[in-house]
Amino acid sequence: MNLGMFIVTLQDTFSSTLNILGKSLGVQLWQACEMKAKHGDLLSMFSAKFTPEVVNQRTAMIEAWDLDSSKPNPYEESEKSV
Repeated sequence: MNLGMFIVTLQDTFSSTLNILGKSLGVQLWQACEMKAKHGDLLSMFSAKFTPEVVNQRTAMIEAWDLDSSKPNPYEESEKSV
């Protein structure tokens, strides 16, 4: 089989799969953009319940942990619940 036939065989085999995958990823990307906006609104509403000092402190903790994972993990509970 020469290179041209190999390419044609691959195109025949995967072209429909790639078209379906492209549509599926497009739909998922659109849904992700919608959810990002929704979650951003919810985060703003949630953050508004706290004082700016608390929000800034929490943001600083998250940014510090993102840069250096040896710092305390702000996503873990500091106290064990019952």
